[in-house]
Amino acid sequence: MLKGHIEYEYMRKGKHGERMESSSSNVSATFYDENGIPEGGEIVARYENGEWQLTS
Repeated sequence: MLKGHIEYEYMRKGKHGERMESSSSNVSATFYDENGIPEGGEIVARYENGEWQLTS
């Protein structure tokens, strides 16, 4: 049986293509159950004033 896992994603502040724009640079985590189904997520760090700030 598989154990759950966490996937991390980095998003840079700015415009990304035609339709997507991020107002901040951050690292998000998505939590998956043992069947690989996403259960939730949260922002774990934000880049503010030239430094990374942990949010958790």
